[in-house]
Amino acid sequence: MKLEEIQLDKAVIFNPKINIKKNIKYKRITMEMLKEHYKFINQFEYDYFNGGSKFEQNDTLLAKITPCLENGKTAYVDFLRENEVAFGSTEFITIRNNNKTDRDYIYYLFTSDLIRKKAIKCLEGTSGRKRINEYALKKQIILLPELDTQKKISQFLSLLDKKISINNELNRITIKFLKNCFIKTFITFQNENSNLTYNDKLNLEIPNDWEAKTLDNIVEIKTEIIDPKEEEGRIFKLLSI
Repeated sequence: MKLEEIQLDKAVIFNPKINIKKNIKYKRITMEMLKEHYKFINQFEYDYFNGGSKFEQNDTLLAKITPCLENGKTAYVDFLRENEVAFGSTEFITIRNNNKTDRDYIYYLFTSDLIRKKAIKCLEGTSGRKRINEYALKKQIILLPELDTQKKISQFLSLLDKKISINNELNRITIKFLKNCFIKTFITFQNENSNLTYNDKLNLEIPNDWEAKTLDNIVEIKTEIIDPKEEEGRIFKLLSI
């Protein structure tokens, strides 16, 4: 694989110029909306533009303030329409590919230790409020593969990220379904087959074949003092089997 030694600001565009009008509502992304070590942006709000980072579809957002940078708040913009503009926190750096780089590869590049460690070294300022010195970051030297190789790498990693995103959504829907089932069955008792009777203790209607009891009537509560050393020895024996 052929690698080119290149200065970072020759491989990407930092904070590209984007026309955006003040006092008009646009989609807005706050720092809190970015998940740590997660590619996609799943929420946004509408607000009037009065300043902040500006970005378009397929740009990468890099948190430039501590601890968000160290915690992995970097995201790929994929929720905008063609030619749509949005804005976000002043603590984002907007990064865009140029003719030397693939747009998806840029996201993975800036989430890699290769760039993250360089960015952390470029932090300056008071403790707890350090920010990236963008000039210093732009001058960092990286090894860049050929464009075709970048695309192969980013296509493979993008498939994995999409799979993760789909699994997360399925988990969210499943959890919501289970919660609704639990509430319907055990709290509101919205069961067509249930004949309800008012219970004075609970002050609500419950199925006829249910009883109201205190917790100590249905479980046995034990209090036991555990010796940490003894417990550690027990765990060690189990692991040794």
